[in-house]
Amino acid sequence: GIALLDEDSKIIPINGTSKTYPMPVNIDGSTPPTNISMVFYAQYMADGAVVQAGNASASTTFTLIYP
Repeated sequence: GIALLDEDSKIIPINGTSKTYPMPVNIDGSTPPTNISMVFYAQYMADGAVVQAGNASASTTFTLIYP
């Protein structure tokens, strides 16, 4: 399977949430900001079965919710 990790390389649990990323305010005080950086990683993760050499493929869904 695929594991999603936050910017600190901590696994985000399945159906869990990552840490909250604060929405910065622009210099002029307006919101939303022009851009914001959110760093995530993905990596293959064994599911308990014996791992063997060969092709691997997987997919996952990532949902972003913002006001």
